[in-house]
Amino acid sequence: MSTKLSGSRAQADGATGKPRRTTKAAKASPTQGVDAPGKPGRRTKADTRDTGRLRTLRARLPKAAELLAHELLSDITARELGPGDRLPQEAVMIERYGVARATVREALRILEVNGLIEIRSGPRGGPILRDAGPADFSRMASFFLQAEGITVGEILEARVQLEPFLARGACRRRDKTFLARVADLKAQSLAVDLKDSDAYLRVTRGFHELIGAASTNRMLSLLSQCLMALFAVRFPEDVFPLSDRVHVIREHDEVMALILAGDADAAEQIMTEHMVRFARRVKTARPDQYEKVLGR
Repeated sequence: MSTKLSGSRAQADGATGKPRRTTKAAKASPTQGVDAPGKPGRRTKADTRDTGRLRTLRARLPKAAELLAHELLSDITARELGPGDRLPQEAVMIERYGVARATVREALRILEVNGLIEIRSGPRGGPILRDAGPADFSRMASFFLQAEGITVGEILEARVQLEPFLARGACRRRDKTFLARVADLKAQSLAVDLKDSDAYLRVTRGFHELIGAASTNRMLSLLSQCLMALFAVRFPEDVFPLSDRVHVIREHDEVMALILAGDADAAEQIMTEHMVRFARRVKTARPDQYEKVLGR
């Protein structure tokens, strides 16, 4: 049975995938013919603002390919497909969704660019689901954040606000798997060689990843891990000197002990103090990077 794109999807794509013709009357400006009082032929500032709003509304209308991309994701979820599973071939999608070939290809490109699928060539190729994660989300978010002029410092300040809240939430998780992860990372942190920068970074980042993934709210968890990924790309090495690393490990150990004990108030407080010190250290050690806009 075919699943045809209907409503706004069909209008956006058309029966053949070709754009619909627009009459000259339809192309006219929304404010054409509206004169300013006492000044025939001139538009008022209010008219100009209205035109901008209308243009913005038109720009937000989704394209047929975007609608199809969402439809494909809905089908993926409904069929409980996972990484490595193949999507239908192009010809099957054209028939199933009732869209043009170009629309199918653009929809797949949208999913590919966002890291959700990969398109392999060859006889056994085609669109295949990827194991997408927070790093893919942060990579795509970085473009929008750069366009907004968001700085590295603002990313870190967001972490200062978010991670203590997540540490509090982590204290409410009492499932054995999570608590075992906390205990294991706690043991690794205490045993790490502080002179081994790679090993030190693994356990310290592991701590923040654990806090980020602790929330039962998946949106908060994804946001936290996205912020960490954005920061880690720009600070691949540790900003703390060897003399300070023992204090960092001690603070991490204290927070993890409080999580294991279920002491939410104390865990949030210690995590807040830790993140404030961390942000201050980054700003002092790398002031040029702290004020730098993402991607520049």
